Amino acid sequence: YQQLNLSLTAQVVISLQLNLDVRGIPARFLTGAINRGKMWLEKHFRLITDAFDMAIVTYALHLTNSAEKDAAFAMMHSFK
Repeated sequence: YQQLNLSLTAQVVISLQLNLDVRGIPARFLTGAINRGKMWLEKHFRLITDAFDMAIVTYALHLTNSAEKDAAFAMMHSFK
């Protein structure tokens, strides 16, 4: 899962989601990128074996109101 860069994708998704009001970039481009990142995270988060990666991906999924946010949270909780 290391080669998938899930934590980097999560950080980008979080940054874009928190900055939807950036001037000069139409929101549709940002929301498209956010949705593609969210779908990538939803598809691969179950492969994560590192607690930090799981935490940042879970935050990104919650921030974007993903259908997988609760599953990710439960998986993150199991890292205790």
